[in-house]
Amino acid sequence: MATSTPTTEWLAIVPDFPNTIEKRLAVRPVHFANLESSKDKLKFGGAVMHDKPSDPNDPKTFPFAGSTLIMLADTKEEVVEFLKKDVYVEAGVWDVANAQIYALKTAFRLP
Repeated sequence: MATSTPTTEWLAIVPDFPNTIEKRLAVRPVHFANLESSKDKLKFGGAVMHDKPSDPNDPKTFPFAGSTLIMLADTKEEVVEFLKKDVYVEAGVWDVANAQIYALKTAFRLP
């Protein structure tokens, strides 16, 4: 039985636990490498910050608050399971229990 590609987009906002910038930076390359195999499901992703970084080219200056992503999935639970498998969870960076996850219907999208 063939499965169809999910058509529901989900917006996830995942906070970081406090004082985890060193952990985040240590596993960041692994996080990015692991996302490669999920790019068919991921439409958008990136860090959210408490404020503008002092140096936008140096992640060590980023005042990380967490991460956000838009993902195609059939259910909210599928998004939660995806997040739980991320190296940021294993390293103690993401607080998935307090993630905000919403079904998303985009009104417009610009390139």
